Amino acid sequence: MGITTFLFAGFVILAAIGFRLLPPRIKNLWLLFACMVFITSWSWNVLLLLLFLAISNFILGRFVADVHYGKRILWLGIVLNLLVLLLFKYSNFYLPTLTSLLTKLGVWT
Repeated sequence: MGITTFLFAGFVILAAIGFRLLPPRIKNLWLLFACMVFITSWSWNVLLLLLFLAISNFILGRFVADVHYGKRILWLGIVLNLLVLLLFKYSNFYLPTLTSLLTKLGVWT
């Protein structure tokens, strides 16, 4: 579902109506569900990644308020999200170079 289609416009309208009608306690879950449906329309494989990130960020967020380890957990969450971003968004940029380097070093055959 591309963002320039009427299907997407209908999806956004339904998601907004659902968000408006639901009680405040469930609104975040509704948005998470709508996001998962939209992402799954592109590729269902990405749904597993989205679930992993949502659950790990939720768990890490619960521990950020800890007095002793809060900053470390916050940085762990930031690094985790940046690593996933680098892995999936920029892999076409650095993988050919990395493969070439490893081949020249004799590590990658």
